[in-house]
Amino acid sequence: MKISEIFQLNKSQYELDFVDIEIEKDLPLFLDPYFISKCEFSFAIDAHRTIESFFSYLLRMLRAGRIETAQELFSHLGETNEICLGLSRNKPAGNGMGPTDADKILKSLLGSKALETGIMEDIEDFRIFVPNVDKDKISDMTANIIKKHLIEYTQAQCKNWGIPLVSSVPI
Repeated sequence: MKISEIFQLNKSQYELDFVDIEIEKDLPLFLDPYFISKCEFSFAIDAHRTIESFFSYLLRMLRAGRIETAQELFSHLGETNEICLGLSRNKPAGNGMGPTDADKILKSLLGSKALETGIMEDIEDFRIFVPNVDKDKISDMTANIIKKHLIEYTQAQCKNWGIPLVSSVPI
């Protein structure tokens, strides 16, 4: 069941300013940090700044040999099942970027000439320079990095549509 149906908004996707997800399964859409960087509205501008800041800090930590700090950053980038975007066929339950993936990515980055030479500048560069990282993992990472912005946007949309918020839901 879609959000618009649950709250009886009686609007099509084209009339909504949010993705009308089905809460029981993933929608095969992805957050694209490159696309976000090219958009010129406040949500995208703020989200892009957060992505840039996170990735810049991550690269600084890797270049400085602060591997434990980089690992800690990566440990929070698993799949965000609550946004219902991705490739899970049934109820959202993807693996996102677990500890094994994080270690592989960090090892790939540490051994990469792209990191050493400064060619790698943006999170979307992972797809080019790190094996087995594609749009789904990039989307998962992006969702986690901009989660605060997604929560604030969701809260604003709930207010716009008169959808009650529940205080006991952890964010």
